[in-house]
Amino acid sequence: MTIGQVFGCTSEDVDLIVWRDKNRVASVSTYHGLTTTRCGDTLKPTVVQDYNICMGGVDRKDQQLAILQCVNLCTCYEPCHINF
Repeated sequence: MTIGQVFGCTSEDVDLIVWRDKNRVASVSTYHGLTTTRCGDTLKPTVVQDYNICMGGVDRKDQQLAILQCVNLCTCYEPCHINF
């Protein structure tokens, strides 16, 4: 499968779409169908385009939270001496 190729099949209402960008991206949809949209120089399945529009902010938030959790796990504590 070369970059930009789209394969798909339909069974009643369910559409299965496999698209190759850098890696293979498989998606199942009951809403979008097998349509594609042009994004720059490449054709993208409409389901991928809508996912990128709707879920982009959520993915960025998850990436930033993953970094923050790692920082919280790696904190070092210095001993605290209290004189009475």
